[in-house]
Amino acid sequence: MRLLAVIVASLIFAVSSAKAENLEDCAKGAASLEAGNHDAAIDELTRCMELGGLSDRNLSAASNNRAFIYLIKGDYDQAIRDFDMAIRLNPFFAQAHYGRGNAYRRKKAYDQAIQDFDVVIRLNSVSARAYRSRCWTYGLMRRPDQALPDCNESLRINPGNPNTLDSRAFAYWLLEEHEKARQDLDQAREIDSSHLTWQERFHEFEEIILGRLPGE
Repeated sequence: MRLLAVIVASLIFAVSSAKAENLEDCAKGAASLEAGNHDAAIDELTRCMELGGLSDRNLSAASNNRAFIYLIKGDYDQAIRDFDMAIRLNPFFAQAHYGRGNAYRRKKAYDQAIQDFDVVIRLNSVSARAYRSRCWTYGLMRRPDQALPDCNESLRINPGNPNTLDSRAFAYWLLEEHEKARQDLDQAREIDSSHLTWQERFHEFEEIILGRLPGE
């Protein structure tokens, strides 16, 4: 799961010399998360946040990590509240903006999602995943002319990513450039054999447009 990789990468807490901090429960939360026990991870991160005497930096990291777990669980409102806290404590926290953008997108609050992905790109101009996520969001907004450059930039930074090829195929499909969409989906399937065939994915694109699939 792509989200899990993001969380594990962000489970890094700084040791502060300014105040005593207890990161034990945060470490337990990381272990529970890697074991796939999301409820335990939330409980442990919550204890760490409430009782660990954390610095603003570490409280922001813990809140971000808990938010990503809520995102995995589908509790988008709670995820956004936690991402809000992480960003309030650290406005330049790109991972938190990225996560909040995904939560907004899943709530179909597309304009807010775009704003967060914009921030990530300003903070890190070579974030392939932020360009990819903004590309997909523009597609969901039926704005393929804006989606396509973002997917192209994501592929320039990270060539051959099957998820980005899929997102670009959606943009091409919306533009009725079906042959280009098919080529991208064929390439995605060559890279990842679990990817759907282009016929299956075209059907899903249509279902997304009709509102029968969420398009997450």
